[in-house]
Parts: sequence; C-alpha cells; structure tokens
Amino acid sequence: MNHISKTIIIGTNHHNTLGMVRSFGEEGQKVVLYIYGAHSSYIASSVYVESVSYFATVSEAIDAVALYEDRSGKKQLVIACSDEVSSLMDSRYEEMIAKCYFFNAGEAGRITSFMDKQKQLNLAKDCGFSVPSSIDAFPKDVNFKAVNYPCFVKPRASIYGGKKISVCHSQEELKDALTQYNPEYNVLVQDYIRKEYEIVILGLSIGDKILIPGFIQKHREERGGTTYSTVRPISELNKKVVEACRQMVMNIDYQGLWGIECIKQGNDYFFLEINMRNDATTYAMKVAGVNLPYLFQQMIEHPNRDPNIKLVRTISSMVEFNDFNFVLKRKVGLFKWTDEFKGAECKYFHSNADPKPCKLMKADYIKFLRKRILKF
Repeated sequence: MNHISKTIIIGTNHHNTLGMVRSFGEEGQKVVLYIYGAHSSYIASSVYVESVSYFATVSEAIDAVALYEDRSGKKQLVIACSDEVSSLMDSRYEEMIAKCYFFNAGEAGRITSFMDKQKQLNLAKDCGFSVPSSIDAFPKDVNFKAVNYPCFVKPRASIYGGKKISVCHSQEELKDALTQYNPEYNVLVQDYIRKEYEIVILGLSIGDKILIPGFIQKHREERGGTTYSTVRPISELNKKVVEACRQMVMNIDYQGLWGIECIKQGNDYFFLEINMRNDATTYAMKVAGVNLPYLFQQMIEHPNRDPNIKLVRTISSMVEFNDFNFVLKRKVGLFKWTDEFKGAECKYFHSNADPKPCKLMKADYIKFLRKRILKF
C-alpha cells in the first residue's frame, strides 16, 4: 500500500482547477491548492480547499512541491491542470519521482517531447487513427501553393505557441492568420476536416491498467475550451478508435489522466491531439459516474486492487458563465440556452454543497457585463 500525505492541485484561475478540487472534495477529501499567475482566486473559497498558496509563475509552484518534506516518508499526489505544469514536472522527473506521484512517462522530457503535435500525428497514424495531412513550418516559411483550402492553422506545440486555432478559406486569409502566431515557433497547416462534431476521449493509465470509461461530445467551445457538451459511455464509440487510444497511451508509456481529441466525419474519427494532463471536461465525467482523478489516487494507494468502474450515464454539461457568451454574441437564443442550462446535470460553477466559488465568479461576470454594456 502506498500512502499519500496530501493531494495538491496546481493550476490557474480556470474551471479546470475548480473541477479537480471538487472531484476530490465530493469524495470527502480536502486538497491543497496552488494557483500560479494570480494573487487571488475564487477557487480558494471552495469548502474543499484546506489551504491555498499563490505563485507568480508555474516554476515557483513546482519549486514549492520540490521543497516539501514529509517526515513520515509519505509522498504527495500532484494533479496538473495545465500543459505547463505537466511539462515542468516532466523536465524534473528524476528529482520529483522521489517526492511525489504525478503524471509522467517514465523518464525526464518524454511528456514534453510528445507535446509536439507533429510527433503526436505520426504516432496516432501508427496506432490506427485517421489523421489529416499537414505542413510543418515557421509561419514565414509556409508554402501557400502547397496548402489545400480550407485549412486549419495551429501551433505545433501549444505549450510554446498557445492553443489558438484558425480556419482559413483562402491564401489571403492564411497569410493574415499566420501574422498572429509567434514567428519563432512552428505552426501546423492542416487539411480542413468538415466535422459533424468533436469529441474528447477521457482515460486514466496507471501501471499496466488503462481505463477508458467514456467520451465527451462537444456542442460548443470558446477559445479551445468546451462550454457545452454531452457525456457518453465508451460503448457508443467505434472500438477501432478506443483501441487506437489504448495503443497511443501505451506507446508513450504515459501514467496519469489524459484526453484525446478527435473530429467526427461520417463513420470516421480524425485525430487532433492528446492532452497529457487533466482535461477540463474530466469533472463532467465524474458527475456522469466515473471520477477519474479520485480513481488515480486510489489506484496509487492500492495498486493490487482492481478499480471499481461504474457505467457512465449520458448527461449534458455546461460551463455556465463561459457558455453564456454565446447568447451575448447572438449565436444561441436566450430561451434555448435557458432550457439547456436547466437540463445540464453537470454545472461547473453552480453547486449547492460548495456555493462560494460560483457567487464570486458571478460577481466578476456581472462586472464584465456592465463594462460590455457601457461600451455600447
């Protein structure tokens, strides 16, 4: 049996971090919260937070993990809520593995190397995924004549270039889009896949066990983040896709929570990327019946015990304040949105058991709305 001294959630002021706090809190546990890039956080008001520390940078947060010593010899559990946290923990693998349990791939730098999206595409194809063709180059070196239009443009490595994705229908649009990317980092220009919708397949790998209980069908997203979706059991997904996920995680030798994003087109699913960290949609899976972060903790503490996996229920999920922006932009009608809000079993902010984070976020959102209205 492996004893864990405490669970540390490291992230930014984002509902991903709040979802992780509640994933453990709703199982009767309190967590230690590390927030970087801010001096305060609505998440800190959660009844499930035992203590909170603020750091200017992610590096300082990781340093605090490294400095912690438990006299009993117990290790900490660290949950990464961003690529930056996963990458930095990964780069300090030899140092950290003696101090804590965290998402890793068995050696320093391996997770970070697989954050390269071209490397991901190559591996995904080898594992049985369909993948879009792509051009890999610095923004200034893209050969416009070799591009098939319309196309997707995104950073080759989101940890350096961000998560911005552009859709371009012509050479002129592509030229304009490329000026918005950091010229020092490669971009991928990919064939545009006319999608029915996108999905995120969520899973957990630990030791030789790989658990894939369900997937998220996206309905709306804002700046790369899912705001309204449906959670579905994995039995509804093509078995070929599930096996490709399993093979990909095994080939990376990844240990931890993960999410694989795909585009559905007809009967096929095209690979987009793998996130080697907690995905923001993981909390919705928890509400649907399978708490992957908590399972990760329990499987570390009891490695010889078979995990008790329940069936995932089909539910809808909403990141309320983020998703309401679609009403403001007149992309969704108010009455339609209200019905969807009422029907969403998973709400990322509203919680009767943990109301303060929502109240604080609501106050900030009202301030945002007032500023928006005054501009008009």
